[in-house]
Order: sequence, then structure tokens, then C-alpha cells
Amino acid sequence: PFVRSILQHPRHLLSFKIVLRLLEYCNEKGEQNASYRADYRQLSEDIVALLLDLLETCETADAHYLLTTETLDYDIRTSTLSKYRVTNAITVALEVKCKPFLAHRHVQSELRSKWEGCQWCDVTE
Repeated sequence: PFVRSILQHPRHLLSFKIVLRLLEYCNEKGEQNASYRADYRQLSEDIVALLLDLLETCETADAHYLLTTETLDYDIRTSTLSKYRVTNAITVALEVKCKPFLAHRHVQSELRSKWEGCQWCDVTE
């Protein structure tokens, strides 16, 4: 239900960025508060699961309708979350630094297509 509500939100990109910020917040608080570390770790795992659900709903390998900034560029620029502007699934995966996210089929598909598209890394010549 929560994932669906984010995707139905008219500014789902901004919502996606907020989810990334929550993950960062949990990691920071887990380091600062040893007595709540397990709780923050669990919350962080739940947030990663949410990110994977968001990625799973994407119709294209680069998560285009969730992650592109063209339609919401002004909102993103004027937001305090502007540092979370991303353009594709690879960028998100690297920001999240999460093995399940990096291993996701959409991210892997995009990595593969980027690698195959490299002219300069052709080892057959």
C-alpha cells in the first residue's frame, strides 16, 4: 500500500528521493545510537525493500518514469533534496550502496547495456 501511494503521488520522484534520505538517516542514527542500532538496522532493511519494490514497478531498465528529472526539474532544483537528483538506476544503486539493489535485474540490465555499448572497451580488436 505504501509503495502504491508513493507511485500515485503526482511528484513521485520527490517521494523517491525522500525514501533515499530516510535510508541515509537510518544509517546515520544507527551509528550514533548504539542502543537503537538494531531498530535502525531493521528500519533500514525495510526501506531497502521499499526501494526494491519501487524499482520492480519500473517498466524500463533505467527506471525512466521514476528517476528522470525532466518533468520535475524545477521542483527538484528548488528542493533541499537537490543532491539526490539522479538520472538512472545505476546512479541510484551507487548512492544507496546496497547489494540487493545493485543485484536487481533492472540495475544489472542497465549495467550490461552500458557495458555492451562501450566502443572503447571492445577487447576483440
